Amino acid sequence: MTVRACCPFASLPVCPPEWSGEAFVWAKLLTVKNGYVARVWKELYDAEGVAVRIVPPLTGAHSLSEPREIWVPDSKTHVAVEIMRKV
Repeated sequence: MTVRACCPFASLPVCPPEWSGEAFVWAKLLTVKNGYVARVWKELYDAEGVAVRIVPPLTGAHSLSEPREIWVPDSKTHVAVEIMRKV
């Protein structure tokens, strides 16, 4: 996995293998302590027009108390960092 140091909040590995073949290259933005916090970040980024992936997903067999990773398209990382800075 390739790592780039573009984001001051996290290292940015290129998208996981299961996402290859999609239009975006995804970058890990941050890790949050649970699904509830992840949902708040997702709603904020959605409102600003930034696509977000949450790993593991908020739906399914995973508990909302498990830590989550927030992923954004590599081309929108600078926008996501700016939104985090303003919050």
